[in-house]
Amino acid sequence: MKEVERTQYLEELDRWKDSPDIVKVILGVRRAGKSVVMDQYMRRMIEAGTDPKDILFMDFESSDHDDIKDHGDLNTYIAERIPRNRRTYVFLDEVQRVEGWERTVNSLMVDYDADIYITGSNAYLLSSELSTYLSGRYVEIK
Repeated sequence: MKEVERTQYLEELDRWKDSPDIVKVILGVRRAGKSVVMDQYMRRMIEAGTDPKDILFMDFESSDHDDIKDHGDLNTYIAERIPRNRRTYVFLDEVQRVEGWERTVNSLMVDYDADIYITGSNAYLLSSELSTYLSGRYVEIK
């Protein structure tokens, strides 16, 4: 099956690229294509010259990350993989599966030169509390 490029969403992400003080939140109902948009955007970045080593991608629906239960586990995993002195693009797919994920996202903004992209689909992430968790430092891409 041919994959359709989601140009509108990719262009919106481009608008916010390299804005490490703004978390890019891709929202939508389950099976709407959030992960596809995230994957397309990472490929677009690499095609435009971003070094793949500067991209950290985590899919929390994958069994690869079953051992990451809370923000402490996530902080440790990330700290072992990204430098503090170089821009890293962090993509967290279905991040709401990690207890306290918002603490990790906030610390990424403080402790690293991280450009952060997250997806989420459940009522928890879609709720108006998102602005509280991220202190108003985010943009929604629905």
